[in-house]
Amino acid sequence: MQSKLAVIIGGTSGVGKQTAIDLANQNYHVIIVGSRADKGRQAQADISQATGNQAVQLALADLSTKTGVQQFAHQLASMTDHIDILLNSIGVMLPERHLSADGYDLNPSFKLPHPFLDHSSLITVAKAQ
Repeated sequence: MQSKLAVIIGGTSGVGKQTAIDLANQNYHVIIVGSRADKGRQAQADISQATGNQAVQLALADLSTKTGVQQFAHQLASMTDHIDILLNSIGVMLPERHLSADGYDLNPSFKLPHPFLDHSSLITVAKAQ
């Protein structure tokens, strides 16, 4: 039997990390997605240690650009052939205006267009099941 798979975008801290812990406790295979390797590896270790579930993986991605989102979709497709739960828990609040490489303000870009890009790019992986 194939294990249930949860992909948590923004799973390295906050609500996303807690959700990853909850799902790992339910024996889900969990892939957490983050942009920083050090923070991601620490979150991965924390989740595995807290739950005893070693089926916790880290995917690093820069989701601030369309190219980064597309690269992440390809990376995820190479990691799995199905997704049971796809959760977008990205949160960012920068004190000053910062533009992505695509020229978008990073504060609203993570809240509006990128969740759509993430999910639409990943639909082929989710449909594979």
